[in-house]
Amino acid sequence: MRIAISCVLCWSALFIAMFHCSSSAQTLNDVLTKHYAAMGTVENIAKAKSCIMSGRYVNSSGSWKKPFRMMLSGGKVRSEMDVQPGIMSVTAFDGTMAWNIQPWSGSLEPQPMNKSAQMNLALNSELLNNDLLSYKQKETRLELKDKEEIDGSDCFKIVAYRKDGVIREYYLDVDSYLIVKIVTKMTVDGEEEESTTYYSNYRKVNGVMLPFASESQWGGGFFIERYDFTTTINESLFSMPAKPQPKPATNNGM
Repeated sequence: MRIAISCVLCWSALFIAMFHCSSSAQTLNDVLTKHYAAMGTVENIAKAKSCIMSGRYVNSSGSWKKPFRMMLSGGKVRSEMDVQPGIMSVTAFDGTMAWNIQPWSGSLEPQPMNKSAQMNLALNSELLNNDLLSYKQKETRLELKDKEEIDGSDCFKIVAYRKDGVIREYYLDVDSYLIVKIVTKMTVDGEEEESTTYYSNYRKVNGVMLPFASESQWGGGFFIERYDFTTTINESLFSMPAKPQPKPATNNGM
């Protein structure tokens, strides 16, 4: 009799444990649904035709702080940073090519950028409408991996396998369901590249929770003061300006 009771209790305990595990385990769809709910009215991001983010760039030591602006519009991006009064650095992607102006190089002429920069800027243009929001339209495959710990907190890990070959790992806090870290992995001309960005200080803008701080793995980062979804952006700002042509030599009659 004792054996029979013990068997019943063991099977009951096993059933309860199995039920608990199955009910507590979350699927990819569960995590995404709660992520969307945590973000708020995510449809407002899709409706927005453009966005201007403004704030300050701070280096890793905190000794260098410069005003910056980032403009996003339909797969295009342009970043501006005021280096000194009347002079700014520019990095842009027009949907096809990347270019920049680097005053510290001794020239204010725009220069085309390499393939690595172009791929990274293309990803920056999707800053708000990321893989977790657009994976169906862009045929990106998502996978929910085991949880990982970041700064003492458990995080869901969702890996996005994009059609362009880029792999992005999204880490969502298990309590807030907001993105706290993104790891980007890509191969450019046979060389593997990896970068990490941390996101924090979320606030609600236009009905959506957006990060006001993004910091790189090397320290330093961008601290946003304002998101502007209403100002119309001049699309010509994304295109590389033509280099000034040298003036023809004048004939002085000699």
